[in-house]
Amino acid sequence: SHARDVWRRFRKHRGAMIGAVILGAILLAVIAGPWLWHLDPTAISMRLRNRGLSLDHPLGTDHLGRDMLARLIAGGRVSLTVGFTAMGLSLVLGTLVGVCAGFLRGLDGILMRLTDLFLALPSLPLLLLITFLFGQSMRNFGDRVFGSTTVGIFLLIVIALALVAGLGSWFAFTAFAAREKVRGQFPDHPRTLVNFAFTNSAGQTVSRADVKGKILVVSFLFTSCSLTCPEVTKRMVDIQKRLAGDPQVRLLSFTVDPHSDTTTALAAWGIKYGINTNSWDLLTGLQEQLHWVISNSFLASETNNPFNSMPGNFAGTDQIAVVDKQGRLRYFFDGLRLETAPTVIATIADLKKEDP
Repeated sequence: SHARDVWRRFRKHRGAMIGAVILGAILLAVIAGPWLWHLDPTAISMRLRNRGLSLDHPLGTDHLGRDMLARLIAGGRVSLTVGFTAMGLSLVLGTLVGVCAGFLRGLDGILMRLTDLFLALPSLPLLLLITFLFGQSMRNFGDRVFGSTTVGIFLLIVIALALVAGLGSWFAFTAFAAREKVRGQFPDHPRTLVNFAFTNSAGQTVSRADVKGKILVVSFLFTSCSLTCPEVTKRMVDIQKRLAGDPQVRLLSFTVDPHSDTTTALAAWGIKYGINTNSWDLLTGLQEQLHWVISNSFLASETNNPFNSMPGNFAGTDQIAVVDKQGRLRYFFDGLRLETAPTVIATIADLKKEDP
């Protein structure tokens, strides 16, 4: 499965494993620290100030005599609490608003105005304002429920930071996603479609010569993919429908996993998504040749990325490429966005106007 493949690659990456061990040790120390190290991080002792490393104080003391290890553990707990709370808040709010925006199109305008308003507010004054307005109430709450005003202040700080971080990250992401227009991205360097000869889902050979002089819309897939490949295929289907059998354009999909993606598997994929194979070829062949064509004509390979579970370690397989009549790779488009299909159609219209 996809998860097992990611875990296998992660385990083989030495740096990733070392980082995971260090992170796990930090989390364990922060969570279990108060039960293992009993010194009060807020206890002041002028007699012990500025002490060096010792068995009683492994990290020394600060200028007020407070134990640095105890303060480090306490600070880590605050950071973890704020981080998890902020991400949880961001996830809940983002999902809720995303669902509402999906069913109520009129919400988009209101959402963007709220985004503009929140991003215009500086974080530090907002935190001070929350503390000023609710500080006394939280002190009373902590004293009444926990018998300590310090606990109330701690909860206030955590809630305030979580609100600012959680709302801020959600609004910032919303603003970026909403304002980012779908437009073609240029390739990392000039690329030209190399010679190839592969087999399509009908068992026929398709070569570079067969598509010469045509505008090509190209995607990448493997049929065992359950995340991006189905969505990219849906964008390609939308593009094919909008082209309405245009003889100047051909659609190609290269598999990156030919061991599994036989002609039979690709034919089943085509039937599943309603692909018209008269103008769209799903191509398979020898893995070495396929990967060579893809890496030289379209995509870079991330050989050192342990999280890339894509066969061939290709980066950007969720993109749709457009190749002009001369075989030059012109643009990449985000294959996961609904707006990509009409943008690709407009780009094809512009390429048709260019001089041969």
